Amino acid sequence: TTLKTTDKQIFEKIVGEIDKHLMIKSSFLEYRPDDNHRLEVKTRGSFLEIAYEFFQKTPWRALPGNNQGPLAVAIHDRRIVTVSNIDLLIIQLHGKSKEYLEISGAKSLGLFPVEDVNSGRMLGVFWMESDIFGFFSNVSEDGIGIISAAVNSLVREHFSNQKLSLQIAQIVPKKAFELISNNQSLVENHSGYLVLLDIRGSTEI
Repeated sequence: TTLKTTDKQIFEKIVGEIDKHLMIKSSFLEYRPDDNHRLEVKTRGSFLEIAYEFFQKTPWRALPGNNQGPLAVAIHDRRIVTVSNIDLLIIQLHGKSKEYLEISGAKSLGLFPVEDVNSGRMLGVFWMESDIFGFFSNVSEDGIGIISAAVNSLVREHFSNQKLSLQIAQIVPKKAFELISNNQSLVENHSGYLVLLDIRGSTEI
């Protein structure tokens, strides 16, 4: 089952918001398990025309059993994947995939899966690339996780035929974009004092 025009419009809006807030290039790739596990580029986002055309023509695949390729891991393990240094990934690739990454100027990647939770069907994966080494890393997975949860919530509403009253900019907390941009995690340390006053004797507080 391929995505309808209205489906693609939803993803275009999401990509636009992500690109604007993080100043990166992102795209949604639809997962086609019946077509040799092909991933089809569905949104352009802020890609330059020449890069987008090459990105679109690249035969991306998420083959089962591939535990190294970020696309395959994101799809089959259904989890967030980050590549802090793209140079470490390129040496594992071949063909058009390697050629694209060599000309794109990407230095790090962040990916998260999108699924229709109502049916359990894996819809695809969001691809995010930055021209800064380390922009995406295991530290930024907290921020990506917030974006992923918001996007999957929006998609769930869409596929449930519910009226989409909220835009992605409204449902993704600004904190998520800040965590990624500032390379921070959600782990915070707090110190202070807890004071308990015994005002009714030793058995009640």
